[in-house]
Amino acid sequence: MRTSWRTLSAGGVAALALAVGIAFGEAPAAGTRVVNQANVLYTDENGEAREALTNEVVLFVQQVFAATLEGDNARSATSGSTARFVHTLTNTGNGEDTYCVSAENLSGDGGEFERIDVVLDGDGDGIASEGEAIVYSTSQGSGSSGRLALQAGKAADLIVLGRTAGGLAPGTVLDANLAVTAMAGTGTCASGVVTDTGANADATDGTNRDRLTISADAILEITKASTYDVGAAADLSDDSITYVITVTNTGAAPASDITITDTLADSLGFASFGSHTGTFSSGPSELTDVITAEAASLAPGDSLVVRFTADVVSTLGATGESLEIQNTASVQGDLDGNGVGPAIDSNTTRDVAPSVYGVILSDTGTGAGNGVNDGGDDDSAINDIQRVDVAAPGETAYFRLSATNTGNTTDTYNLTPGAATGWLAGATLTYLYTDFATPLLDTSGDGVADTGPLGPGESVDIIVAAVLPFSSSVGPHGGAITATSTADVSGGAVRASDPASLAIGTSLAAGVDIANSVGAAGFNDGGTADADPASSITTEAIAAPGGAVVFDLFVANEGAGTDTFNLSVHGDLAGTTDLPAGWQSRLTDSAGVPIASTPALASGEIFAFQLQVRAPEGLIDGDTQSVFIHVESFESGARDVKQDAVDIGGEAQITLTPDQSGQISGCGVTNYLHTLRNTGSTSEDIRVRIDSQSHFKGELQFASDVAAGEPGEYVSIDFASAGDPVAISGTAGWRTDLLIDGGAFGPALRLAPGEAAQFSVRVLAPCEAAPGTRDTLRLLAETRDGDATATAIDTTTVSNARLQLTKLGALDAACDGTPDAGFNDDQVAAGPGECVIWQISLINQGAEIVCDVRARDTAPAFTAFSGTPSIVSQPAPGSGTCAVSGSDFACTLGNPLDPGGTSGVQPFCLSAGQTAEVWFGVRVN
Repeated sequence: MRTSWRTLSAGGVAALALAVGIAFGEAPAAGTRVVNQANVLYTDENGEAREALTNEVVLFVQQVFAATLEGDNARSATSGSTARFVHTLTNTGNGEDTYCVSAENLSGDGGEFERIDVVLDGDGDGIASEGEAIVYSTSQGSGSSGRLALQAGKAADLIVLGRTAGGLAPGTVLDANLAVTAMAGTGTCASGVVTDTGANADATDGTNRDRLTISADAILEITKASTYDVGAAADLSDDSITYVITVTNTGAAPASDITITDTLADSLGFASFGSHTGTFSSGPSELTDVITAEAASLAPGDSLVVRFTADVVSTLGATGESLEIQNTASVQGDLDGNGVGPAIDSNTTRDVAPSVYGVILSDTGTGAGNGVNDGGDDDSAINDIQRVDVAAPGETAYFRLSATNTGNTTDTYNLTPGAATGWLAGATLTYLYTDFATPLLDTSGDGVADTGPLGPGESVDIIVAAVLPFSSSVGPHGGAITATSTADVSGGAVRASDPASLAIGTSLAAGVDIANSVGAAGFNDGGTADADPASSITTEAIAAPGGAVVFDLFVANEGAGTDTFNLSVHGDLAGTTDLPAGWQSRLTDSAGVPIASTPALASGEIFAFQLQVRAPEGLIDGDTQSVFIHVESFESGARDVKQDAVDIGGEAQITLTPDQSGQISGCGVTNYLHTLRNTGSTSEDIRVRIDSQSHFKGELQFASDVAAGEPGEYVSIDFASAGDPVAISGTAGWRTDLLIDGGAFGPALRLAPGEAAQFSVRVLAPCEAAPGTRDTLRLLAETRDGDATATAIDTTTVSNARLQLTKLGALDAACDGTPDAGFNDDQVAAGPGECVIWQISLINQGAEIVCDVRARDTAPAFTAFSGTPSIVSQPAPGSGTCAVSGSDFACTLGNPLDPGGTSGVQPFCLSAGQTAEVWFGVRVN
């Protein structure tokens, strides 16, 4: 089952408010942030499969300026009248631009217009109506111009009105010129951006010539108006457009043998005629979506009006085509008694169908295998239930789901867990690509893993990995995952979403306590006292309307034996109501992985996790919402509740990305690079520190200078003082600023909205560290006033095999496969049509051979491969190759080797110290 919603802003064409849908594959909007991360899979000296992730890289889409102007006109009019010429200006770039509009008489003809006005046709009916804005008039004087702002993909109809003097002889020709230039982000008008389409008599882009011939014959003027009618259904099935075609004889003589023709667009189907005006000799009639009407004659000043309604095809946009519906009518007749003349076109109406948002999240019905936990659907049926026939406590159960965009607009879908029972109520859920290794990213920037952008009709398969608790329940076990649209919702519409079910088919004294800190009174005291009692609020956090806050939480098993606890968030103490509509909650472990329960906890063991709460839009300062966090044992029934609260206030938000993992050997050192970014709307003083580390020693460093446009030397934050230099990335690139004096807060970094800084974490393993030892380091960023925090987790595992992985990017504007400059480790900017080369570098920093080395990556959202991924370097002779599958690719790297010296040759191996490098290019849509 699915739900859908649509925007209800469509109507008659408004030149400055035309909502043009962007089909999948079209240029992304300027400023779009595209996040990507690569991974490498390999096996270590013990034959264990391991994974390494690169740093996170960001592609920022730059603005491209382009526009079209259509087209030259030739019309007739009587002397002393006002001639009308219709032109269309369209912003074909990917961001808003401002245009300079002017008009003038041309010399070398039979006379001049007394006055020329350029009117913005706000309702798109081809007529300069009273109240519509005059963009430019020759009465303003030479050298002046009007200003017109258009957003990306939007069009404006410009009507040039030329007033003629009386007494002009028939045959007199008057020429005028409409000129449009673009500011293109410079603040001044410049040529070279606006190009002509259609007829271009003067062969000059950005100008249209209008030619008027004075006539004593009949003159037929045709205009067309449209009104988009939004139906009651949530899709386009009952939408329609009402059209009105008006033909008027503005000449001095009668016209005869008049034929009106209108061929409907493919996205329309004729529905019915309305009332008509005038005397017709035949019709109006319709045959296979072609409207025709004939009149024997039309006297000067008289009009013919045809009215009809057409239904919008309900599947419009379903395969990514534009939601704009264009329609043009024409008329021809005998104007001078010498036979029927050429057809005269009306203005073009432009109506935009509403965006319809929908999603289906479903099971696969394939891949059944008894006792095999590989993501297959063990009931072999499409029934919205992805089933695993049997799984063991502590095992990771894999569920393969398919998400399909059933709307008509590109959308991204958040993946969130729903209600669950049995093991799945306590399972830790993660979302992976179909390689079963690479985590899904948060491409929409709202802190929730998602599918990435999907075009209309496009599908993607994902893997839900459920780490099951060590409970004794025999089953059955059930749960749900919901895919929810991230598109902006207006008018109070509900976001499109669809759930899919997950299924698995096959007492000691207890106690539990939950608190915001391990130092809370009564916490982990064997059940003597209740830490942070739910009768009052313990912690209050401030969030902006629509913003999110994070609560640190700790659960202690205060019972006598091992226990596992379910975690949930409610709006009341009893746990019977959810948070109010619009409020969203998300529980994660310290690594940021969504969870629904703790792992199995021994007596006295503490589990740390976090709760993210997102407030709805529309709230006001001072609003408060209590949040009740419930913890309850699967087996024993032991439970506890605590109460925190979210206060609505200023909009502060920071991010610290990405979480990273790697390997290290005893006495070894490894480094992780992180980006701190101010994603809020206020400047913030921020400090970053190592909040906790489980086994090894870590050192935090910050970039202290800028070299060749990139962060340079990194120095330890332990020796930082106010006034020390620090590298900051802003809209103009990297620069050097100074740390500020935060008083008791310590030296701090001041970041304006959108600015970023880089930090390096250096992890050192003791020489006696045993293989398999896993160190978890938690990095914490916090604002001086405490209104925003962010964390990143670095996980380091001891292994004699250690593969270091780095991903960098460089602009390749010409798409010739050659980087324009050095590779960048923070962000790369490129415009639509330009290319970016991504570089993945590997080095075996361990002492042992690693084998089965496979580098994996994908062409990120809004891009497509340019050329074929290639191995730039690998140890000679090099047996690895690259293979592309859709938007994904994988490259095997290295040579056959015998890691153990026992004649057991394995493929694609790298010896200690050996390196490899892969490049792949993508073109921005």
